[in-house]
Amino acid sequence: ILKYAKRTPTEEKDFRILFVQSLLAGFGAAFFFVVGNAYFIQKTKVSNLPPGYIMSGVFGFFLITIYKKLQNKFGVVFAYSAGFIVYGLSGALLFWGREHFAGNDAAQLIIAYIGFIVVLPFAAMQVLGFSTVSLRVFNIAQSKRLLALIGTGEVIASIVAYLLIPF
Repeated sequence: ILKYAKRTPTEEKDFRILFVQSLLAGFGAAFFFVVGNAYFIQKTKVSNLPPGYIMSGVFGFFLITIYKKLQNKFGVVFAYSAGFIVYGLSGALLFWGREHFAGNDAAQLIIAYIGFIVVLPFAAMQVLGFSTVSLRVFNIAQSKRLLALIGTGEVIASIVAYLLIPF
């Protein structure tokens, strides 16, 4: 991939940092997505998918609204970093709740819904943030040339993560 990127020396450092960030985001998103969706389907009926998607859309609207306000008030990097921190904390809290409330069916159902509801909006926020950061780091011509190559880190990480999940 790096062979085809044709990066200039000034682009090299930013390209590498964003590529590593893309890899890490890909692993996080893949694991969260699979666990959140599998747990939701395990704990609820398939007929609960439509209300889950509707709630996910509503949550996504509010999440993106908050993200835009943070971005306007504190800047792109702060909003993007805060989004990752909240995303990571959400995953950790859901994992803790799943373990802590293992015997409580009502709590398990709520945890399953929360995991399902938050995964897609957080993924959308990551994509928006990643694109915005890339446009701030590179000019339009550089972004057109490099953004897809940087984003392959997420694709590669997702493939590896999905292959690792059974283990």
